[in-house]
Amino acid sequence: MKINRALLWDYRFSEEELQTESFRQWYITRVLTHGTFEDVKEVGLQAIRQSLAQLWLPAAIRNFWEWYFGLPHAQPTRPDTYYFPNRAA
Repeated sequence: MKINRALLWDYRFSEEELQTESFRQWYITRVLTHGTFEDVKEVGLQAIRQSLAQLWLPAAIRNFWEWYFGLPHAQPTRPDTYYFPNRAA
């Protein structure tokens, strides 16, 4: 998946971090909350659907994607994997 670097404005990631599952989940969340239609296309609907239950999203955004995919509503717990110590100041 091609990363839109403009969506990383408030973090600094190492090349190794960009390859992790934790980053992938964080990035999909960022695309759904701040990305464009082009970003959503780049991530892909299959990746969004597969990740949706694990993503921490605002209710309106979660409700839209659950409706879009015909999924029952689920409330995930806040994942600890979203912690990145290199957040830009």
